[in-house]
Amino acid sequence: MNTKALMAASALFMACLGVAARECPGLDRRRGVLGIHGLVRARRVRIAGENDRSHLLKEIALRKIAGLAVLMLSIVAVSSADHAREWQMSTRKPEGSLAGIQVGKTSITAARKILGEPTRFRDLPDYPGEAEYVWERSGTQLTLGTQFDPANRTAQGEIVESVELSGTTGSRKYATGAGVKLGDGLQALIHAYGPLYLTSWRKPTLETTTFTFLFQDDTELSASLSDEGKIVSFLLVGSE
Repeated sequence: MNTKALMAASALFMACLGVAARECPGLDRRRGVLGIHGLVRARRVRIAGENDRSHLLKEIALRKIAGLAVLMLSIVAVSSADHAREWQMSTRKPEGSLAGIQVGKTSITAARKILGEPTRFRDLPDYPGEAEYVWERSGTQLTLGTQFDPANRTAQGEIVESVELSGTTGSRKYATGAGVKLGDGLQALIHAYGPLYLTSWRKPTLETTTFTFLFQDDTELSASLSDEGKIVSFLLVGSE
């Protein structure tokens, strides 16, 4: 998507919010995909006990407007994900470590020394030069994604490019470099990485919402929070 298209999408996003705000004062415009405190959403119009069809149609229309607003800003964010805009980026120190593993630096040899032998591992046949290693420990699962030269593969030259961690609680051993761990809340993330982040739609099947922090060196840290507000998973991806 080019610059003009991005500007058009942004303008449509603001127009959608403007219409929704005029039609429904309950719409909280402080909540956005680029969130200070979460998702764009329209408060439900209270029509309990009312049979007036116009009220129902109005509620449906407002929901569609709010949904379109979120979608358009999401398109802007995704289209520029490879080179995120400065206003999307955290101004804090980039996060490059999770569970003691540094993305883009730690070799699989060093990772094995830190974590021990993996529970299982496999090469990814659809992605030559990439592999996946999984550790399952005390209610947590840690997955490392690695990259290597298929023509000259060595353990020392196979480098970790992503770290994924999931579980309900975690010790400091599995914390990020800034000290945020499983079981912490959104405020811990904001304290460590600042108030600029992207949010996803809530995933009903997992009952989670994901918050993603983009850093100046192009690394990305995503944290999924349960409906109770607790971090249940991390995904740290290094710059390409």
